[in-house]
Amino acid sequence: MSHQNIDSIMVCLSPSPSNIHVIRVASAMLKNKTDHFYALYISDTKRALNDSNQQQLDKNIAYAKQLGAEVEIVSSDDIAGEIFKFAKVCKVNKLVIGKNMNMRFDFFRKPIYQQLLEDIDDINLVIVPVREKRIMNIFTNKSKVTLKSIVTSILILFICTVVGFVFFEMGFHDSNIIMIYLIGVLLIALITSNIICSVVSSIASVILFNFYFTLPILSLSFYDSSYLMTFVIMIIVAFLISTLMNKIQLTAASYANMANVSRILLETNQLLQKRQSVEDIFNCGCKQLSNLFNRDIAYFPIEKSSIQNPILFPKRENSYCKEFLNANEIGVAKWVAINGKHAGATTRYLSGSKSIYYAVLTDDKIYGVIGIYLGNDVLGSFDKRILLAILSEMAICLDNIKSNEEKNEAIIKVKKEQFRSDLLRSISHDLRTPLTSIYGNADVLLNDN
Repeated sequence: MSHQNIDSIMVCLSPSPSNIHVIRVASAMLKNKTDHFYALYISDTKRALNDSNQQQLDKNIAYAKQLGAEVEIVSSDDIAGEIFKFAKVCKVNKLVIGKNMNMRFDFFRKPIYQQLLEDIDDINLVIVPVREKRIMNIFTNKSKVTLKSIVTSILILFICTVVGFVFFEMGFHDSNIIMIYLIGVLLIALITSNIICSVVSSIASVILFNFYFTLPILSLSFYDSSYLMTFVIMIIVAFLISTLMNKIQLTAASYANMANVSRILLETNQLLQKRQSVEDIFNCGCKQLSNLFNRDIAYFPIEKSSIQNPILFPKRENSYCKEFLNANEIGVAKWVAINGKHAGATTRYLSGSKSIYYAVLTDDKIYGVIGIYLGNDVLGSFDKRILLAILSEMAICLDNIKSNEEKNEAIIKVKKEQFRSDLLRSISHDLRTPLTSIYGNADVLLNDN
C-alpha cells in the first residue's frame, strides 16, 4: 500500500454528550488500518468543568480510545489556534468537528468551526451537525450555593447599606453610595467565589439603593426618571464586576493547577534522578503515585521476560493490597506485560478488574507493570495526565540506567581487550628474550662444530 493512500484524521473532543456521534463519524471515515486517528481535547484555562461535564468528557475520551484514537489533551486559551497548530504538526488531512445547530449566534465570539475555516486551507474540514439543548452554563462546582456564602453576601450588603445611610445623612452624592454597593459586589465575588451569589447581589444592590436612598424612601418607586438609567448602568457594572472576578478566579485556579502539576513532575524527576537501580526507581515512583492519588499501588517486576510477585505499597489503614494477589489481577498484569498496553478497570481491555494496570516501557523493553487500585472509582483525566507523565519520567530514567549499564559494559569489554593485549605483549616480550639467547647460543655451538 502506498503512502499516499494513508489518511490522517483528527476529531475534536468536547464534554458534550453529542460528541460521541462526532467521534463515531470520524472513526467511520477511516478506510485502512494504517490510517492515523487522533482525538484532541483543548482544555480552556478560563473555564473549569463541573463534575457532570468532566464525567462526560472522560466517557468521550474512553470511547475515542476504544475506536483506536490517539488522544491528546492540551491546555490553551486559543482553542482554534491550538487545533490548527496540532493538525499541522501531525500532518492531518481531515479534521472533524461538531456544530451545535441549536446554538444561538454570538456577535462577540465566532464559533470554533468558523475560526478554523478562516485559517485552514489545505485540510479538509468536516463539520458534523448535532442538536443539543444548550443550557447557559455559568454554574460550575463553585456555584453551588452554601449557607456560608448566603450569610456572607447578606452581611456585606447590610454593611454597605449601613455605610450608605451614613453617607446619606452626611449629604454625600448618590454616586458615592453607588460606589459602596459596587465595592460590596466585588467583595462578595472575591470572598464567596460563587457566581450565583455575585449575580443575585448585583440585583439586590440596585433594589437596596432604590428602596433606601431614592425618593420616595422605603419604596421601590422613584420620582426622578433619570434614576432608571442609573439603575440600568449600576446593574450592568455590578454584573460585569462579579462576572470578571469569577473568571479571574477560575483562570488563577487553572494556572495554579498547572503550576502544581509542574511542581509535582519536577519533584518526581529530581527524586528519580537520584536513584541508581531499577528497583529504586520503581520504589520511588510507586511511593510518589501512592501519595499523590492516596491509593494502594502494586509493582510487578519483570525478570527474564517473566512477571514476578508484586511489591505492595499500601496507603490506607484498611488496605486493598491483598486484591493484587488475586489470580485474576495477576492475570491482567501479565497481559499488560505481554502486550505493553494499559488494561483493567475503566479500560477497554479486561475491564472486570478492580485495578488499572500500566506498563513502564521504552521502545524496546518492558521494565515492569504498575497497578493502581480503583475499586468502584475512576481516575479523572487530570490524574491520568499526571500518572502518564510520571510513568514517562520513570521510563526515561530506566532507559538512562540501561544506557549507562551498556556503556559500562562496553568500557569493561574494551579494558579487558586492552588488558589481554598488554598481557600477550608482555608474555611475548618475556619469551622473546630467552629464545633469542638460546638461538644465539645454539648458532655458536653449531658454528664451532
